Order: sequence, then C-alpha cells, then structure tokens
Amino acid sequence: MFLKIIAISLTIAVITMSSLPADLQVPTFNIWDKTLHAFGYAVISFTAFLGFLTPRITPLKISLFYTFLGIALECAQYFIPGRYFEAADMVANFIGVAIGWATYSLFRRLLPTNKIV
Repeated sequence: MFLKIIAISLTIAVITMSSLPADLQVPTFNIWDKTLHAFGYAVISFTAFLGFLTPRITPLKISLFYTFLGIALECAQYFIPGRYFEAADMVANFIGVAIGWATYSLFRRLLPTNKIV
C-alpha cells in the first residue's frame, strides 16, 4: 500500500509541475531538461511497477499509461501561459518509462520473487 501512495503522489507531482504556468514554476535544478524528463518518468513508472502490478495490471499497461500521460501533459502545455509543446520532451518521457520498466525487470531478476513488494 505504501508504494501505491508513493506512486500516486509522484504522479500528482508530475501532473502539477507540468501544468503550472511558467511564471509560477518552482525553480529547476541546472540539469539538462530532457534528462530531467527521462529521470522523472523512470522514477514514477518504476514506483508504479512496484506498487500496482497484478495479473490484470501488467507492465505494458503501466507503461502505456505513463507514455500517454506524458503525451497528454506535453500537449496541454501548448495552452498553458509561458509553457510550450515540445515533441522531444515526449520522447524523453517515453525513454524514462522504458528505463523504469528495464530497471524493474532487472530488480525482478536479481531479487527473489518473495522479496519484491
């Protein structure tokens, strides 16, 4: 349950940060923008894999959810003052989701099944 709360909280944080007008944004770290996108989506997707996987909720469904979320948020930014649509951000988000899935898969291989939440 704890991991579900973390995954939901991180998802809400990404949605909120992506929806703020430019003049209200929290200052960002001095890191390349695409790296920040990929890292953020890797973290939220990895956390979702840990918290939400069931026989009905597969890694593919979680990956599709976060990929479409990244696309939707990027499209919505076109309409937010001071923000802009950038296709490269969508690619970075997708790469982040893929990294999250790969990291989760690696954890599954390295840790005994009963040790993964």
